Amino acid sequence: MVGCSFGKFCSFGKQCSFGDDCSFETLGIQLLYSNLKSVNDELTLELMRRDAQFHPDPELFDAWANGGLYPYNKQIERAYHFNERKELWRPGKPEMSDYELLLAIMKDKNWKLKQK
Repeated sequence: MVGCSFGKFCSFGKQCSFGDDCSFETLGIQLLYSNLKSVNDELTLELMRRDAQFHPDPELFDAWANGGLYPYNKQIERAYHFNERKELWRPGKPEMSDYELLLAIMKDKNWKLKQK
């Protein structure tokens, strides 16, 4: 079976739909890695915490919140692509499972999965 594939900075608009052969499991992971742009404050903080969790030097996020540069650059690849907001930054571990995050993003973006 050939899976769905989306580019690094892919985003999906309001009228987006996926065919019958798209699987929730593989599509879900790829949606998490798409360019989400702006999401609500709770999701922004969750995604920033996930960025920090994957970063080799997570303490740089505190420095960023105090006026520094965002810790990701061309040498270090981000796991999630979204509009970060330093005024929301609070250190901590991510609180959502991947599944909960996917559902929250879908709700925020008003994305629906077609039920078979």
